Amino acid sequence: SRTCRQSYNIHPPVRIHYLLNGNDPITGGVGSGFKRVEDASTSSSMDLEKRAPKNGWVFIFLSNESDEPVYFDNLAVVQEHGHIAQESHYYPFGLKIGGIASQAFNKLASQYTYQGDFAENGEETGWDEFYLRIYDPQIARWNGPDPYDEFASPYVGMCNDPVNLVDQDGGDAGAFGASIGSAMGYAIPYIIDALNGHKDVKNKGLWGTLGAVLGAGIGYSVDVSLNPRGWHSVAYDDGGKFWQNFKAFYV
Repeated sequence: SRTCRQSYNIHPPVRIHYLLNGNDPITGGVGSGFKRVEDASTSSSMDLEKRAPKNGWVFIFLSNESDEPVYFDNLAVVQEHGHIAQESHYYPFGLKIGGIASQAFNKLASQYTYQGDFAENGEETGWDEFYLRIYDPQIARWNGPDPYDEFASPYVGMCNDPVNLVDQDGGDAGAFGASIGSAMGYAIPYIIDALNGHKDVKNKGLWGTLGAVLGAGIGYSVDVSLNPRGWHSVAYDDGGKFWQNFKAFYV
């Protein structure tokens, strides 16, 4: 509330201002504004709500452009925390886009990030330390050889296909299972046609393509779920890791 001795007909020149600054010294301010007193009564109150777009600092101050003193009482600043603890954005091979990533104040950072499995990030090197190997997202390569020898290069990350393959622990990326599943799925309509005495199963190519897409997801899920780490690479109380991998293959 405030008391003003001078009488104004409409909107006295009395305001509450805010200035939002981010933590990044390069980008600087991220927003500002004010709210003006709506009437000139001897006693009134006003509220100003503003959503902060990112972590940083807020400066709040009051101004009076009239010639008469204005008294502000009971000024209070209340902060309501959001539900998002961490927001991460990545380039295709896992390098974090720092300019649009953020971490909520006074909350622990999540260690389950780009690959979906637990990884310790080196603040100085930027490397991600997974269960079996250390990954460098800046060059899209592992720092150690592939223990399963899946690809021609033992250091390549996700077979150079991060859109379709995920290597959760630095070992099995599921490429072998996806390939076998895809081949089996494509062959199914042709096998059925042969067992029926080649009675011209229609659209074998279309059904084979659909079978290959479905079989690749099933083969990938089985391959990743049955890796030597068992069912503990990602913990699900309902034992649904297979379906989680199946969904991740297409999403």
